[in-house]
Amino acid sequence: MAIPVYSEISNFSITNFSKKESFFISVVFITDNLSSSIESLNSIYKFISKKKSNCELIIINLDRITYNYDTIFSTFPFVRIFFPQEKANLKDLFRLGINESLSKNILFLNQKFSIINLDLDILNIYLSESSFGIIVPLVISQKEEIIPNIIKMDIKNGFLNTFSMDIKGTTISSLYPKYFCFIINKNAFLSNLDLYEYENEKYFLLELGYRIWKMGFIITQTRNFKVVFSEKEYPDITKNEEIEYFIFNIRNITDNKLKRGRMWKMTLFMLKKLVFFDFSSVLKIYRIKREIRKNRIIPPIEDSAILTIINKDIP
Repeated sequence: MAIPVYSEISNFSITNFSKKESFFISVVFITDNLSSSIESLNSIYKFISKKKSNCELIIINLDRITYNYDTIFSTFPFVRIFFPQEKANLKDLFRLGINESLSKNILFLNQKFSIINLDLDILNIYLSESSFGIIVPLVISQKEEIIPNIIKMDIKNGFLNTFSMDIKGTTISSLYPKYFCFIINKNAFLSNLDLYEYENEKYFLLELGYRIWKMGFIITQTRNFKVVFSEKEYPDITKNEEIEYFIFNIRNITDNKLKRGRMWKMTLFMLKKLVFFDFSSVLKIYRIKREIRKNRIIPPIEDSAILTIINKDIP
């Protein structure tokens, strides 16, 4: 899979750690301002220092300011710092982390998050399962209030809507990781996930989660993994006129029974775009439909099955 061109500095040689078993987990930390990432890095250090087995830290640094990295190299035993040469979207950075990580278990997060608790000895019960896809954390605000991020779903007239909940339990199914902080199974990418180049982060994460489910992997929230989120809660995804919302639904909701009613909404949407001379959006939709017809892949899990699994534990 294509990854952005990057340069690298590190404090160890990866040739000595060429086997996936060398690291129990890789932490991929993405930042565009390293000087304001101290809280996040401190929380990563506290987590890594408590772990008996080796943990790799990858920092994808989008900041163009030059830093003295000696403190980071002396603090973390196994750290690699990547510098993408050109501006890259979230999908590119995500693929870079997937491709370069030396563990099958990868913790992704950015500077908006700080780790409160991450008990890998307990989480290993789930990480070792072949069906493990993604583990999402319990998210806490800076006011120490729970931010609901267990995502449930419904599909009406061929379009998906989501709603966030907080359900107490050991592990609760979630449609996708609503926030860019989660542990993912690298082995899921041996399957054909074929993620789209979304500009909006929420649709990238939604498609990532949805396709993880479609390929037979599981996404759960566990309260043994807890983080602080430094921004406001994100809104849920509901029916709207965003082009990327239509693209997601066309690419992913493929069950004929659940697609009923979509054609009329799509026709109105396309006509509106033509009236306002937005030919690029119409061409995007046309190309996506053509690619789907040409490269039709039947996933192991159907949309209706995902709907049932995701919503089964709603109180």
